[in-house]
Amino acid sequence: MQPQYQVQSTWNNNSIFIAGNSQTNLFGGNQLIAGCEVISYYDLDLTGNVIKELDGVYTRILNKLNLTINELATNEQKACVNSDAEDAILYIVDSGFVSSTGNGRLVRKTIAGLAYIYPLGQQDLQTTHYRPLLIATDNNNTIEGRQLNRRTDFWAYPIR
Repeated sequence: MQPQYQVQSTWNNNSIFIAGNSQTNLFGGNQLIAGCEVISYYDLDLTGNVIKELDGVYTRILNKLNLTINELATNEQKACVNSDAEDAILYIVDSGFVSSTGNGRLVRKTIAGLAYIYPLGQQDLQTTHYRPLLIATDNNNTIEGRQLNRRTDFWAYPIR
């Protein structure tokens, strides 16, 4: 039986938590994932239709990241999915996504010949911009992605 952790408020890991093969469910309202070390989860489930936000900590998901309809805001940090399975990130189209700023990224391990979805997006007060990225590689790799929330005319490209 897979051990389960249900977290309703801020997750503050001071390096005592060991992921093992556990399932961690962040089910409260807007939640912070904080700590002083790299945080590793085996399976990480986000529920509640809100924002789960990394607060100054690199996060590693060893097996599955289930976004459902939530936003995982990495901010300036990286969220790394260490599983190279194509379905290691679960999400509902147009709803569940990862957003980042600055050097923040969604990182995935990949295997040659498979196609991987990076459910990326950004939201502001009025609009959610969902832009999934599909990547297939010719070799085993680790690839980082993030959506840059800019208009194309920001760099003088025409809007079409």
